[in-house]
Amino acid sequence: MDNNNKVRIKCPCGANLVLTKTPGMESKTFTCPVCHQPHPFTEYTVLPPLQPQPAATPQPQTVDVVCPCGAKLRIKRTPGIESKTLTCPKCGTRRPFTQYRDPKDITPNPPTDEGGGGGGVPGGTVVAGAESASLPYLLDTASGKTYSLNEGDNIVGRGADSSKADIKIVTTDKKLSREHFVITCKKVGAGFKFFIRLYKKEVNTTKVSNELLSFGDEIVIQNGAKITVNQTTLQFVVPDIQSTIY
Repeated sequence: MDNNNKVRIKCPCGANLVLTKTPGMESKTFTCPVCHQPHPFTEYTVLPPLQPQPAATPQPQTVDVVCPCGAKLRIKRTPGIESKTLTCPKCGTRRPFTQYRDPKDITPNPPTDEGGGGGGVPGGTVVAGAESASLPYLLDTASGKTYSLNEGDNIVGRGADSSKADIKIVTTDKKLSREHFVITCKKVGAGFKFFIRLYKKEVNTTKVSNELLSFGDEIVIQNGAKITVNQTTLQFVVPDIQSTIY
């Protein structure tokens, strides 16, 4: 509607009308289509002109999400996406869309020289403001289940009634011992540094990112590392450190 050629008026009955401007209309009589009564134009109340409506903002065609494994994904926005299941191209796990997080809810780490090595976040060190650095968790890549780690030593093993593990993995893979390995979350300044070692000598072959872990060794474990024992694969995830995949 061309608002410059229209006039809005209010009838004494309360109905709002829109008329086309014509020369001398102020001296004419108009019949209200609501009350069907003729009224001189002067009996109508002139209303302010309608303001043009802003154009609707187009909805983004993609949406950014973060998988529990730490991978940042950009996916196509489709109707009903909130009820769908997605497969992460990094960890290969299928999980409901609702288990993915909004990147705005994750605070990236500033660079640090802690532990040597110049810029970036070296050697699994997490740096955050004050005492709020996030602790890591283990992601079972087969089931999608996550296991939160605590500050200090975390004994990890197969879930069983006789297990003394702090983190009991739900699995039928008996090659994973009841107490298999230990992940240490050591406080360093405002953040943590992470190490892994075998709990005891007599355990099945254990690999960290395809490197054999021997009894007596304690190595730094970094974000994204995969701990593999037979058919069990657990991914070490530090929420503050992200890997980007588009």
